[in-house]
Amino acid sequence: SAAAVTPEAALAHVGPDCSALHVGTLGLVLQPLADATAAVVAASPDDRLVMVDPNCRPSVMTSSDVFERTLRAVLERADIVKVSGDDLAFIYPALEVHDAAITLQRDSGAVVLFTDGAKSVHVLTGSDDVILEVPQVVVVDTVGAGDSFSGGFLAQWQTRGLGRADVTNLDEVLSAARFGISVAGITCQRPGADPPHVQEIEVH
Repeated sequence: SAAAVTPEAALAHVGPDCSALHVGTLGLVLQPLADATAAVVAASPDDRLVMVDPNCRPSVMTSSDVFERTLRAVLERADIVKVSGDDLAFIYPALEVHDAAITLQRDSGAVVLFTDGAKSVHVLTGSDDVILEVPQVVVVDTVGAGDSFSGGFLAQWQTRGLGRADVTNLDEVLSAARFGISVAGITCQRPGADPPHVQEIEVH
């Protein structure tokens, strides 16, 4: 199973042609997968984009030294961090969620994409805090919404031919985030984790 992947196996299968890496969820807490995740992130070349989505699962992450250690390790190399309000409340229980997002950005140095449910997406950099509206849709199922947002963001990033160095370009980050919003919005309108094909997407 995926949770049984060792650091050695993971390193052997992530080649130098991998331009973007997305990690998170159970890959931050189940062993030996968590060590494999940290190893692949740490070994990433300077030009590889690393995106982290903690996607916190309190049932397995509460009081977990493995989760805390692995999250710290991947955040040291993260370029983009996608978090929900629930994630922020779990990681920073003493802080209001927006203050937690600011703290996460400051501590990691990464661009933080704070997805505030159906309300908005906050894009935080070291100097900007931009709020993107989320179009109102008829929600059928929210399963897969977060992954659809992240997948849409990375798909747009790759399609545009962007790399790690471009995370300082706020316009490109906002464009990719808007694309992710559109992808997630369509996913929420149908049952199951069923993200759209590119021709279905209209960016607002």
